[in-house]
Amino acid sequence: VFTYSNFVAVDFISVNASVSVYPNPCNATDQHIVVSGFENETLVLDIYDAAGRKISSQPITTDASGVSDVKLSESGLEAGIYFVSVSNGTFHVTQKIVVQ
Repeated sequence: VFTYSNFVAVDFISVNASVSVYPNPCNATDQHIVVSGFENETLVLDIYDAAGRKISSQPITTDASGVSDVKLSESGLEAGIYFVSVSNGTFHVTQKIVVQ
């Protein structure tokens, strides 16, 4: 037996997380990814190509300020469009990067 109600509960969780890439566009040997908004967490940083194939994956950690600066000097990305995705398992933040 189901009882219907007019009440709906929704929890809103505010996340002020971001991913920035500089320079963007960048070259294949000079990519900085700055992750902010995740305090004292271990995150997963994934890079996908334009076709959605995962190119690389690596764990990163943030400090108490919630910031981590990752330099991808040896990523070996060819010229093209990529997407950087950062996740803590619950929240995902994605940023497009262009490699020249």
